[in-house]
Amino acid sequence: MDNGQFTTYFFPPVRKTLSRVVLLEEASYSNTHSEIFALAKGDDIQDRLVKFAVAVMHLCDELPKSATTSPIAGQLARSAAGASANYAEARGAESRSDFIHKLGITYKELNESENWLRLLLEGKVLPEQRIRSVYEDCSILCRIIAASRRTARERSQANSH
Repeated sequence: MDNGQFTTYFFPPVRKTLSRVVLLEEASYSNTHSEIFALAKGDDIQDRLVKFAVAVMHLCDELPKSATTSPIAGQLARSAAGASANYAEARGAESRSDFIHKLGITYKELNESENWLRLLLEGKVLPEQRIRSVYEDCSILCRIIAASRRTARERSQANSH
């Protein structure tokens, strides 16, 4: 919807009503005016998932190359990137049930990432704090996605009655 100042995007498309939109005013290249950007609900979670996947990529690059850490690094990198990709898919879901299903896949990918990170922590292959910060980010994302999925399910059940 274009109101002349900015474009509003609708996310996720499974809703028939306008999603909550957060407006951010950001300084433009010139000091004389500013641009207003509309960020859809979910953009912040997508950004966090992308940043998490990038942090995992860097962590995997730092791991010592060995017969035990190389397969873990590959699995960890795939599951972290998969969480971000599946959340993007969820935001483009074709129905509410598709949205809930894809959030479930995102959650499973994050759980897998959390498991690999815990193995790396327990194996002490890098300084604990280097892995712990990524592990904590993963745990937070797990809770966010679980809560989002739970809310979507509850709303779906409430709308079906």
